[in-house]
Amino acid sequence: MQITDQDIAANRTRKKIRQQILGHGTGRHQADEIFTLGKQDVDALAVSLGDKPYFLNDQPTTLDASAFGLLVNIIACPIESPLKEYSLSKDNLVHYVE
Repeated sequence: MQITDQDIAANRTRKKIRQQILGHGTGRHQADEIFTLGKQDVDALAVSLGDKPYFLNDQPTTLDASAFGLLVNIIACPIESPLKEYSLSKDNLVHYVE
């Protein structure tokens, strides 16, 4: 089997991503712990949003842009996960993303 430049690049990229995940702290947890932390974040967003159209007032702010970016990648992502399933149970967050 011949090792190609693509193989070398892929291995370097994987190593770099692993180092970044460890550096951020996420890679230091088990999968179930990561989902628990994610659920806590989703709960905090759901409580903070409540029944308001936006997080801080009647107009969107940079907080809304950040929250939307996070939530749309959880709720609207075509990949199924326990965090997506949990987030879909938060009607206010689903409505917010829509």
